[in-house]
Amino acid sequence: MISSKLVVSNLLVLLTTLLFSINAVYANAIVEDTQLIFPLQVGPLANTQDGILDVNPLAAISKNLSSSNIRPLEWGQLNFLHTTDTHGWLPGHLMEPSYSADWGDYISFIRHMRQRADEKGVDILIIDTGDKHDGNGLSDATLPPGYLSQDIFKMADIDLLTLGNHELYRAEIAKQEFDVIAQHYAEKYLVANVDIILDNGTIVPMGRKYRHFQTKNLQLNIMSFGFLYDFFQNAPNTIVTSVVDTVQQDWFQDLLRSREFDIDIFVLVTHIPVRDFPELEVIVNEIRKYYLDTPIQIFGAHTHVRDFTIFDDKAYAIESGRFLETVGWVSVKGLNKTEKDTSIEPLGENQVNSTYNVTRKYIDFNRDSLMFHSNTTSDQFVIPAGAKVSELIHEARELLNLTELYGCIPDSYYTTRAKYPSSQSIFTLIVDKILPLLKSPIEAISARFDNPRMIIVNTGSVRFDLFKGPFTKDTGFLISPFKNDWSFIPDMPVSLAVKLLPILNQDTRTLAELGLHFDQNKQKCHDYYNTIGYSHLGVPTDLHDCELYYNQFMHHDNDEGNDNDGGIDLEMIFEWSKIIPRKFLYTLVSTYRMLSKKSQLSVGYVTIDDFGTEGDDTMHTPLPYYHLPNAVQSIQNFSFEEISRFLEGQKLNYKKVESEIETKAEDEEEPTIDVIFYSFITPFLLSALEELEVREQYADKIQFYGGKSLIGLLQEFVEGGWKFDYCE
Repeated sequence: MISSKLVVSNLLVLLTTLLFSINAVYANAIVEDTQLIFPLQVGPLANTQDGILDVNPLAAISKNLSSSNIRPLEWGQLNFLHTTDTHGWLPGHLMEPSYSADWGDYISFIRHMRQRADEKGVDILIIDTGDKHDGNGLSDATLPPGYLSQDIFKMADIDLLTLGNHELYRAEIAKQEFDVIAQHYAEKYLVANVDIILDNGTIVPMGRKYRHFQTKNLQLNIMSFGFLYDFFQNAPNTIVTSVVDTVQQDWFQDLLRSREFDIDIFVLVTHIPVRDFPELEVIVNEIRKYYLDTPIQIFGAHTHVRDFTIFDDKAYAIESGRFLETVGWVSVKGLNKTEKDTSIEPLGENQVNSTYNVTRKYIDFNRDSLMFHSNTTSDQFVIPAGAKVSELIHEARELLNLTELYGCIPDSYYTTRAKYPSSQSIFTLIVDKILPLLKSPIEAISARFDNPRMIIVNTGSVRFDLFKGPFTKDTGFLISPFKNDWSFIPDMPVSLAVKLLPILNQDTRTLAELGLHFDQNKQKCHDYYNTIGYSHLGVPTDLHDCELYYNQFMHHDNDEGNDNDGGIDLEMIFEWSKIIPRKFLYTLVSTYRMLSKKSQLSVGYVTIDDFGTEGDDTMHTPLPYYHLPNAVQSIQNFSFEEISRFLEGQKLNYKKVESEIETKAEDEEEPTIDVIFYSFITPFLLSALEELEVREQYADKIQFYGGKSLIGLLQEFVEGGWKFDYCE
């Protein structure tokens, strides 16, 4: 007898194409239009904060917030709040109400949550895992960057924190991090594998290597370490030691081997992705050599996603998004202390075993969510310290003139929310309209402006979406905060130049291409990441090699009929996964929700991680997501007819291009083109030239080009073409 589930699974195959088509129409409705085609019809709404008119349709939709769509937090013996990859977004998202709380609100939230923990007789720790620069005018419009934002950041009462790679790109920022943040937080600031070279040449640790302490209420014994992933583009006044070498150092081995300290739980504060990067597994495995059963709670970072992963039955890791869109929550029960009543019933998920239990939530960073979870009203929520910080943020924005209006954007342009190329992709806008404006200030080079040229930028240089409405000084920093210089190689043969982009866009995240598996050969894979690593040119989320955290259904029980999942039967999803490619599962779940009553939810994060589908504190209809290439290019002064035969090779493996493009006559002179690129790309471009076996020939030909950075070119385009008509 054929099971009903098998029948449904087979029928689903027939419906899949139709559902994908519906989903595509829906995604286009979000991206292309200002109104949804579903029951929730919302037009532009006014937002008077900082005098800016909010006409972003996604933000308008997000205003439809309701506490009935917020899932409560489950408290345990030990609880955590986690921020990461804030990148200067301390003012919050002025154009997106779902994430519109600011750092002052977070300070108020921390105070209330500490009070709730005290009332319950449990403990709470506040965590931050780095990347405080490069993303917002508040942090990046000063000299040096972070001059104001670092002082505002350190007003938060944080228990454990570490740095990120964006604290190490520039020598002056690394020194600032050491002088301002590391010294302020003292023993709470942890990083085991980064040193700094002081002005007198002395090498000292960037922070404390570990911290052992007891919690306030339950006197839980905490052992905490801080780590940065294996990052080797650091400034010359810093030293980064690989994780695999660090855990073999005497101090780390002696600390674990000696058992000098009582340890109830290890807490790792790291700027390391929680999935697919090998460093965390290296640390966990080393701890497990000496502490087989002690709980380990990891806080990760870097790939800008919401995710939760399982290493073993007592070792878990959370990554809590980006840009202050998310506050992560973790609670732990079953530690070796007398557990007190938390007055909150378990939610029935994440029951790993009868004695040890961990839960997680991803909190949308807006006041409604923060008030809901802190059990406060609008009159009670803001404390004087929080109000002071909010006022300082406002004053700093005024001082930096971040609200200065340059023009208005007629339509929204997206990074990962729109397919590239397409009319709504910000990268299409950059390639077609922005990059052609680049001109060298050097007279001899500017004379080549009309020569054939190819301009290459990495997609990771663009950090955020460009929303319809006002374009201010701050907007430029939100879109592309990096003040990169331009370099170029003059007169490169076109047949060689067209091979560069395909190499830069190799998907090094796909381990199958290497014939590897992390468990089989971590070191070889690790070496590959750090020698080629073209994927680091792209947007951070695309480093997250699990189809953006949507493929993990394996650890969740059957939730058939669960209202939180729109009635999705996850056991049925297991059946679907046998016949439908993994990457389409998220699309199916999204489509189901959109066609159900859940389509009335606001647009936002929909996360599926190792613990299931109920991680987001606020239920949403999912945003569209499209993978991006690592880099894009703009070609000027070369006709389509002239270059088409060379560009045809980009559809092929680069090693096959040469044979495909040898269509010119033998006596025809090889056309040349100037290859211009962000200086950040230089090591990656050199790797590409090495793969083409011409590195030695062209490495010495790289010259300084100069000219406006991407943020300057964007501002020039807005002021020249998009006046103030579109603000109406």
